[in-house]
Amino acid sequence: MNETTEPDLSSPVLLSVLVCIVSIILNILLLIVIIAFKLSRDSNRFLFIAELSSATVVWTVAVLTREGLYLSGFDVYGSMNVCKTLLVIYVTGAHFDCMILFAIAADQYLHVAHPLRYGDWMPRRRAVQVACLLIIFTLIKMGITVGVWDDSIPCSYFYNIPKWHFVWSIFDLFVMMIGVSTFQLLTVRIARRQMRQLQKTGISQVSAETIRRHWRGVVTISLVCLLIFSSWSIGQSLIIWFITADINLTEPFFMKFTLVGTYLNYSRGIWTPIIYGIRSPEVRLVYAKIWNHFAKCKENRVTEISTCT
Repeated sequence: MNETTEPDLSSPVLLSVLVCIVSIILNILLLIVIIAFKLSRDSNRFLFIAELSSATVVWTVAVLTREGLYLSGFDVYGSMNVCKTLLVIYVTGAHFDCMILFAIAADQYLHVAHPLRYGDWMPRRRAVQVACLLIIFTLIKMGITVGVWDDSIPCSYFYNIPKWHFVWSIFDLFVMMIGVSTFQLLTVRIARRQMRQLQKTGISQVSAETIRRHWRGVVTISLVCLLIFSSWSIGQSLIIWFITADINLTEPFFMKFTLVGTYLNYSRGIWTPIIYGIRSPEVRLVYAKIWNHFAKCKENRVTEISTCT
């Protein structure tokens, strides 16, 4: 039996706390924008983006809770139930994110490749059903992870879970990533063909504004997928390394590698709201309105203070 504990992921703990807080704030802001201004009314894309941001808030709160317990002096890995709950939420979050990205990529492909049939193939009711199915699949995976968890070993994700579970998780994640990449490549190809046709002849099966909106959406989703996949890269390499080689988790190099992968993974939550804030005209417009509102309130407050004095 391996008497080992998880590598110390709490240092620098303040960095992870800062990243988590920023991630939560940005994703809650994006959720408010989508819900309050009804951006999901005309597009299933924003429905799935809202689900992605909600999931990000959940797993980020789990990470923030763990780091907060570290700061308070609580022995997280000494409490099996707390440790297991937080680790399962955190690890399963990556798979949920990937399934949502797959749904976004597939939905976008149907929207760009078959704009006239999209409304029949992917009505709002079906999109909601898909979003609910993703949650159900994730809960099932969480249940399986908890079921195979070995409580007789000190809490460490690498040793509490059998290696077949790691193989299954990596395979599942890579299949989803390949699916997302395939849909994105197909959509990029179609969108580029539409743009070339528009530039060459000035006419197309859909309006020029629709084509430009399609292209902007394709580039935006591609950037989100690329940055999120990059955030997973070291973590997944770490797991593959662990299941294919007999390594000691307490080795200095492995611990440093784990730290870099962990904090890179933490950062994946900030990319969606940032990219959409920059690339999406709808979200950018709402962000600008919110900023102008606060700036105006601040200006009015300064004026009131000056008048009173």
